[in-house]
Amino acid sequence: MNISQFSTTAKLHHSQTADQYEYAHVVSTTEQGFILKPENGSSIIAQQAFGCPFTPVTDDFVMFVRSANRGIFVINILERKHSQPALIESKNGITLQSKKQIDILSNDINMTSNKTQVISNQYSHTSQTLDIKSDTTAFFSRSVESITERLVQKVKDSFKVIERLEQVTANDIIQNIKNAFIQRSRQVDITAKSDVKINGERIHMG
Repeated sequence: MNISQFSTTAKLHHSQTADQYEYAHVVSTTEQGFILKPENGSSIIAQQAFGCPFTPVTDDFVMFVRSANRGIFVINILERKHSQPALIESKNGITLQSKKQIDILSNDINMTSNKTQVISNQYSHTSQTLDIKSDTTAFFSRSVESITERLVQKVKDSFKVIERLEQVTANDIIQNIKNAFIQRSRQVDITAKSDVKINGERIHMG
């Protein structure tokens, strides 16, 4: 075989491979697959190829191939006329993996999940407004440091158990108690640089 014969054979093989690709519009989607209307021919039903990243929708212009033993598969979406967002889905799950950085940039991100788990050696969250709603919250940490300009808390019942020490440093402390104010301690030490005032209709000592 000379060079010209080899070149002709290669071109013929490439042409035969290229001719295997066909094009169609998606007429509708069913549980059995996608109803396609080829450019030439009657309607056919096809499945989404595993390597086709996005799920076709009605009116998409797609590329498909035929397999004698497997059927017809959509391998790519070439054009979408309307503004419906792209959808990536798999019944067996999807994994994104990279040894380096993965960036997700969007004006609006919505996440819906029955269970969400984040595992990280270092986690940083920056937000202008943070709104968290939960029926039950459990928080465990060896050390917590909180810095804020203003803290407002409204609770029905509050219970604190401090095993060792609680220390409060403040310029002024004001406590407004509607009913009873009870303190129980083995030892009490009140020290003031000027006055100590105790006002009440009755004062019991001893």
